[in-house]
Amino acid sequence: METVRVGLIEKDPWLTPYREIILRRHKAAILREEILCGSRRLQDFATGHLYYGLHKTTEGWVFREWAPNATAIYLVGDFSAWQKDQRYALKKLPHGNWEIELPSDTFKH
Repeated sequence: METVRVGLIEKDPWLTPYREIILRRHKAAILREEILCGSRRLQDFATGHLYYGLHKTTEGWVFREWAPNATAIYLVGDFSAWQKDQRYALKKLPHGNWEIELPSDTFKH
């Protein structure tokens, strides 16, 4: 990766005075992408809305959230009298993901 960045600077000598800044910014961008995406591609991260959130399934509903530092997550609403209820506690999955599957009659709208 370093050779690619250095190659850019070598191709454009006007960038030479800014070499350290360019390298530092590129490193920060790569780090940010790794934090956001983990080992996934940026494209996979950008389509996260297709996985996370509330989705209708053939069996009912599934709700997923990414919360790597959470110790517990509850889905609350009219269906739970706006209180924590073990029936609506999300199950912790690997990589900071949380999920709950609910019957189709859970939500009325």
